[in-house]
Amino acid sequence: GTCPARHRSRTTVEVPRDTGALLRQHDARVVLLVTGAWHSGRAAAVFRRELPDLEIVSCAAPEPYPEAWWTDAEATRGVVMEVLKRVWPGPGS
Repeated sequence: GTCPARHRSRTTVEVPRDTGALLRQHDARVVLLVTGAWHSGRAAAVFRRELPDLEIVSCAAPEPYPEAWWTDAEATRGVVMEVLKRVWPGPGS
C-alpha cells in the first residue's frame, strides 16, 4: 500500500518524520523504500538519518524520464533539482 503520511508530507525529510511513530507502533524493523531511481539514493540517506533504529532497504524504480532527459523540460527540472539537493541540501531535502 501507499504511505499514509505521504498525503501530508511535503518534503523528503517530512516523510520519515511523519511515518516513524506509525512504523514503530506496528513493530516495523525493516522499511522497503521504493522511489524513483534519481531520488532513491538521497531518499535512503534521509530515511537512515531520520530513522536510525530501522533498517532501510532502498529499491529504485524506473524513472519516467526519457533517455535524452535534457530534451524534456519536466525531466530536466527533476534531474537538476535532485542534483542540487544532493550538493546543497536544505532543511526539507
